Amino acid sequence: MIRPATTIFLAFAFSTMLLAGISSGTAKGGNEPQSECSLSFEECVAQKRLVFERQAAIGMKLVPVTIENEKFCLGVAEVNQGGAADKAGLKERDLILQWDGKEITPESRRDFFELHRNLAIDQKVEYLVQREEEKLEFTITAEKPTRDIVDGRVARFIYEQYGQEAYENFLRHLEENAENQ
Repeated sequence: MIRPATTIFLAFAFSTMLLAGISSGTAKGGNEPQSECSLSFEECVAQKRLVFERQAAIGMKLVPVTIENEKFCLGVAEVNQGGAADKAGLKERDLILQWDGKEITPESRRDFFELHRNLAIDQKVEYLVQREEEKLEFTITAEKPTRDIVDGRVARFIYEQYGQEAYENFLRHLEENAENQ
């Protein structure tokens, strides 16, 4: 059984036959898939997979939150079980107030997300977190992403570049592949 699309992370093996069915998707209102990638659909997705496999993972999903007198922070919406954030002790509903000594603000959150997109495997990031009334410090070491995380990143890329139909075909193929294993 496949999990909801927002948390889709299943094993996936690329093959021309498998991707041929996916590439029939159309991008946002067009008749042909549109992408910033000048390669074929299969080559572009395979190239992105390689990039995503090299990007480190922290293992948590964040949402913007406003607390106490309009103070801005990032709320931990989900912690991937066994991921770096989980190993360090972060929990859902924790509030990230600072990273590496920098306060989270509406203006600095872009820097925060840029840092996290470009983390190196084994890079450490320090967080100041509020958990209920307590402030806690955590150091998280970025890890190599799991196959599930890479599949989720690929799914998001397909949706953004090739549209809903290609995305749904990709998810269907992931589910079929998981059933066949």
